[in-house]
Amino acid sequence: MSQSNNKPDDTALPQTQYSLWAMARHYQIPGLIIAVLLGLISSLLIVINPYVGVGFVFGLIAYVVICNKVELAFAILIFSFAIPVQKSLAGFPLNLTDATIVLWGMAWPFLMIQKNNLARKNNKSDTNRIKIPKLALLTSGLVIAAFVSLIGAENFGGSLKQAIRLVEWLIVLPILFMSVQTSKLFWTVATCIFLLVPPLFALDGVVEVLNNGQSLSKMVGIPAPVPSEEHSEIRHTFDVSGRAGSTFGGAQGLAMYLTMMMAAILSIIISPPKPFYRILGLGAFALCIAGMYFAKSRGGMLGCFVMISVVMFISYPKATSRIMIIAGTALALAFVGFLIFYGWDGTIAGLIPGRAEAVLDRIIIWQRALSVFAENPINGVGFGGFRDHVYNHEPLQLNVGLGYESLHCHNTYLEVLTGTGILGFGAYITFLLLTWKHLLSAWRNRLGLETDCFILCAMGGLSAYMMFGMVDMLFLQNMHMVLIALLSLGFIAAQQNKTKEIQQ
Repeated sequence: MSQSNNKPDDTALPQTQYSLWAMARHYQIPGLIIAVLLGLISSLLIVINPYVGVGFVFGLIAYVVICNKVELAFAILIFSFAIPVQKSLAGFPLNLTDATIVLWGMAWPFLMIQKNNLARKNNKSDTNRIKIPKLALLTSGLVIAAFVSLIGAENFGGSLKQAIRLVEWLIVLPILFMSVQTSKLFWTVATCIFLLVPPLFALDGVVEVLNNGQSLSKMVGIPAPVPSEEHSEIRHTFDVSGRAGSTFGGAQGLAMYLTMMMAAILSIIISPPKPFYRILGLGAFALCIAGMYFAKSRGGMLGCFVMISVVMFISYPKATSRIMIIAGTALALAFVGFLIFYGWDGTIAGLIPGRAEAVLDRIIIWQRALSVFAENPINGVGFGGFRDHVYNHEPLQLNVGLGYESLHCHNTYLEVLTGTGILGFGAYITFLLLTWKHLLSAWRNRLGLETDCFILCAMGGLSAYMMFGMVDMLFLQNMHMVLIALLSLGFIAAQQNKTKEIQQ
């Protein structure tokens, strides 16, 4: 009798190793063809331009590695948030984060195959279906509204670019996080990255101020995103006011970044996966506080205060309630004393110490934003079109002259309201509220897993974002990528708790 039925199939590809490298290794002829073609391309590029050729080779190596390890793509992504140096391609701003997303996107199919095969090995039957992430569904309303706002947009091309950027931030990034395998290695890498990277750039800002503009990043050749020579009147924040800007160029960028990233550090301190992470977290948090101090951002300080209050209240509701009552009483008494002894003259300029003109300018801008919305209440003037609307009609007379045509609402909510009208604003507020509700429910129903700190981190980051958005425009640089990364980790951690509960 034939024994062929009992003979193992040597041509079958091992399911748990179904990646680009495994394909090339298993299918030897296609792998040889691919190797020859890539070798020829690399040789030609090196002859034409050595830098491009070497970059291509290293890119291939990174691609092969990322196809097998999503942790590397995640680590590069988090690091890239703090380096928003931009170049333009066909009018679209590109930076290191965009390049990382493209690389991760190319590797995404292979990462998903690996994830599904691992889940199949663990007897999870529904892993073959591709599901749209819940976070992407929550953000889709704002993305759709941004494209609807192109109808009658003040600057169609500019609003189209902004809408496409929203797709990258709010849709593509959550989909990329689908490939994350919730392994112990990934969460260890995520924890270490959050404890090491933010304080590094906070230290960069501290050194920049103490060393009279010579930051660590500048010493190693990472330039701040200052404009080209034809816009030489636009200066680095440090050149103007001596505030830390680090790789962001402006102090507000550094403050936005640290405010949200500190949520991850504080959450790890409160609910550490391992006890020794708490010690690392305390050091990292102290460095970030120093960076915030040298950035001297009032919006950042407000966001940081709200973030710390929210995270502490969620973690220790009774103790935090007492502290907030005492602190609130002390602040009220201090405010009364301020009015009595400082001699407030009744004006906002007299109430706010230091750079009061910046606050007055915000009030002027906010009033114009509300009038722009009143004129275009349904779908706005196009996402990001507030600036064009102002300069095309009646330019604002501000106390702090910029010397060039650059303007935004200095308020994320008003930027959405003026750009996308009531449609986009409603979708935006719905996204924030439903996201908060989902995370809070997940935290209340947590099962004590080591990843619970990332649910807390997501709520802290979201609260800092919502506060900072009241006084500045966060659709700049990489801030929404920071937010979506934190929320994605929170949603993944919440799903782990749900899966564990079902299993139990």
